[in-house]
Amino acid sequence: MAALTDENAELKEQMRQQDSVSREKGELERQLSVAKDNLFAEQRQYRDRVEALEEVQHIILITVFQSERVSYLADPIGVALYSGVQSST
Repeated sequence: MAALTDENAELKEQMRQQDSVSREKGELERQLSVAKDNLFAEQRQYRDRVEALEEVQHIILITVFQSERVSYLADPIGVALYSGVQSST
C-alpha cells in the first residue's frame, strides 16, 4: 500500500511539473509572438522611413538640377552651349 501511495505522489508531482512546463512553454511562445510582431512593425516603420527619405532625396535632386539648369542658362556662355547642345540633338 505504501508503494502505491508513493507512486501516486510521484505521478502527481510529474503531472505538476508537466503542467508547469506546459504553462512556461505557452508563455515563451506568447513572448516570441509579441517580439516577432514588434520586429515586423519596426521593419515596416523603417521601410516607410527609407521610402520617405528616398522621395525627399529625389525631390532635392530635381530641385538642384533645375536650379543648376537655370543658373547655367542665365550665363550667356551657358545659353550658347545649351543652345548648341539642343540643336545638335
